[in-house]
Amino acid sequence: VELRSEYSQRISRMEKLYRQHPASAQIIEEYADLDEEYLQSGIPDSSERGERLAHCRSMLEKLLNYIGWQETGSRGLSSSVNGKEKPLKKKTQTETMRLLKRLGNICLQQGDTRAAEAAGQRLLAMDPSGEDGYMMILRAKAAAQDDRGVKKIISNVQKSGIYLSPAARE
Repeated sequence: VELRSEYSQRISRMEKLYRQHPASAQIIEEYADLDEEYLQSGIPDSSERGERLAHCRSMLEKLLNYIGWQETGSRGLSSSVNGKEKPLKKKTQTETMRLLKRLGNICLQQGDTRAAEAAGQRLLAMDPSGEDGYMMILRAKAAAQDDRGVKKIISNVQKSGIYLSPAARE
């Protein structure tokens, strides 16, 4: 009960910060971090878990949309919460990939295998020789019980000579 209360207070404080600075990439990422931490704690019940998953997904999608904004030069999120906010510098491919992995995992937890597969496809497009895209697609296909899709991804990995780390093979 005490831990639940602590998380509730932290989430309330973060919500207040977010309402004050809705265009702050830093606040949005911190909010997504808090959502993931809370979800991993095992404290939320099923309805609250669904709400936190949806909220975390929304925050991660906002961050990814911002990265897309930076590539087109439109107006988007800012880098700080002080009165002198300025646009963030262009995010790196590594940062985009990190956010896509997080988004894909949240989508899988929500049971949205299509969105998780789409995140995997984006990862694969960014790094065709890396394992992350293949593994996200494989996990999405397995969750969707798409045996043919699973076999196809495994075949592609083998044909491409992609090395799967021991953690990915589990």
